[in-house]
Amino acid sequence: FRPSIIVGASGCGRISEFANFYQFVQAVEVSVARAARNGKHLSILGDPSCSKNLIPVDWAATQLMDAVETDGPSGKTYHITHPQPTDMAFIAAWLNDLFADSGVRIELTDSMDDLDGIMKRATKSLQGYVMHEPTFDRTHIDGATPDDADCPPVTNEYLTTLYRYAKARDWRNVFDALSDAAEAAAPAEAFANAS
Repeated sequence: FRPSIIVGASGCGRISEFANFYQFVQAVEVSVARAARNGKHLSILGDPSCSKNLIPVDWAATQLMDAVETDGPSGKTYHITHPQPTDMAFIAAWLNDLFADSGVRIELTDSMDDLDGIMKRATKSLQGYVMHEPTFDRTHIDGATPDDADCPPVTNEYLTTLYRYAKARDWRNVFDALSDAAEAAAPAEAFANAS
């Protein structure tokens, strides 16, 4: 199974790990705050026509289960991807709407030289994602899943739900929070057992 960029659940935005797309959005958020203090625009790397294939985690899981139940262990590659990917121009427009109150204008650029330090570091590992059009062969997944298994559309509202979910958790992965809770509980348990 080869999923594209997995993001939060289609209804509530819930996801256990804020990686890939989330790291990019968080870097934009930090860079917007810095640019707002300096009163300028913010450049982000991306080809406006290049698509990003974002899929909700719940839909991806359903696709995976449908393929397993239909084909079993087949040795095929199943590209679990959105049949109607979102282009970078749409994502840039959404980011401008999201951060409109900052007064910072977000613009796409094709040059790493135009980026501030934070965006340069955040985008370095994502260059291939934002500048080149990915291709996926959906033949096997389409043959193994029901025709009515439409992927929810990526809308401004959905992207904002993803952002709000990440912000509400302070961009912390579920596993980080569990680790912190275990560390916080460890000294108390050790003290309780010692008495």
